[in-house]
Amino acid sequence: MRITGKRRAAIAKRLYEHFAWTNDYGKEWITPLPSKIEEYFGERLISYYPWHPEKKIRDFVFGCEEKSLLGFLAFLTKDDQKLEEKLNKELQKIGIRLSHGQVISSTEIELGLLEEEDEFASILEKLGLGEHAKILIDGISDMRENKIYEANSKICLSFDGILKKLLLRKGISIPDRCTLGKLVSLGLESGLIEPEMRPIFEGYVSLRNLPPQHSGPKGDVSGVSKTLTFALAHIGRALIGYLIERIKTELV
Repeated sequence: MRITGKRRAAIAKRLYEHFAWTNDYGKEWITPLPSKIEEYFGERLISYYPWHPEKKIRDFVFGCEEKSLLGFLAFLTKDDQKLEEKLNKELQKIGIRLSHGQVISSTEIELGLLEEEDEFASILEKLGLGEHAKILIDGISDMRENKIYEANSKICLSFDGILKKLLLRKGISIPDRCTLGKLVSLGLESGLIEPEMRPIFEGYVSLRNLPPQHSGPKGDVSGVSKTLTFALAHIGRALIGYLIERIKTELV
């Protein structure tokens, strides 16, 4: 089975956060989830008004066979794009995604990238950079959904934060209001960034610093065209991967 206990727990948490609400008397409900479960499975697997609803959802998710669980999640999200996006953040990590009531498997190439992202997130969390890991993964998810400007904004933010934190870990003093170009220079001087990588990192800085040439939607942090913004997001993601590989040896 591809859906591990860790992933089931994450799915259960997403469902609970999406459906849980509290009435005027302080009682917690998870409607309409129980009725949706009954509609799909033909039986009442969770009480309409359960005690400890979070535990009930978790028990339900862990008790479902993989095929049944995926089928139900597809049914549940058919007309709920917001929930679909939330669940896809978990399912994409194991090569599955929901789309308009269908379960779609990723290609081998996509699976390789997903495994890489999971590894990156794990390493960043071990380094105490969990907040940047979340921003990075959210940005990559936006890339898959073709939300180019949102993706680039998050990846740029993640790149800057990770580079700064890794420099601080090496004992490098960073001046106030330090520019991205200066951060990259410090990375080169400290040995965090190898000399042969200088043109790539400095080229990325130059692209980020281009003046606005096209009017883009709000969220286009560089002000450039959609094509260049798409390229920037991919380059930023790749350079984050490089930085993580450089620092990963500290965990061995």
